[in-house]
Amino acid sequence: MQFGDSVLPMIMRILGLLVVGIATVSMNAMGVDAPCRHSVPQELLTAAESAQSSWRLVELADLSGDDRKTWASLKHGRCPGVARADFDRSGRPQYALLLNSSSERRSRLLYAVRTADGKFEIRVLYEGSTSNSPVVFAGKQGRYSSAQDRESIITLKSSPVILAVLESGATAFYFVGAEVRQLVISE
Repeated sequence: MQFGDSVLPMIMRILGLLVVGIATVSMNAMGVDAPCRHSVPQELLTAAESAQSSWRLVELADLSGDDRKTWASLKHGRCPGVARADFDRSGRPQYALLLNSSSERRSRLLYAVRTADGKFEIRVLYEGSTSNSPVVFAGKQGRYSSAQDRESIITLKSSPVILAVLESGATAFYFVGAEVRQLVISE
């Protein structure tokens, strides 16, 4: 047996693993493993990411193991970084996008509505430090009470944006005309 006979197969295996690794990294960079990116119109995703360059959309993989299980059981696998509903009762397409900072433990909640010219108007509803990655979803119309004062009750005729840290707390963001208000609904 010559030196080349034993080394060549090993080099070929290493090269094969390297190619698979490079392909996996490239696919991840393109968002192939990011199914939530596909639940948002491309023009909205482009606008949100260009304005929020060091932030990325929250994916299921961003949640801890326990939170991932809780989310899957509560939301049936929907994306923890995307909510879609008629939040302001305008009838126009609207999204709530939850982004995590790529450089620090911070989250940013965006509200986006399609304007008459077909583009998206984007507003920041919330930004803050996080210990665990929060999730966002569309709440149901109806009655909500404050976590601090259960006597304080509001009735919503449109879906609120719910920002929650699973098993920790939640805040409802809702519209009164063009104004966005918030109510801590659990602590």
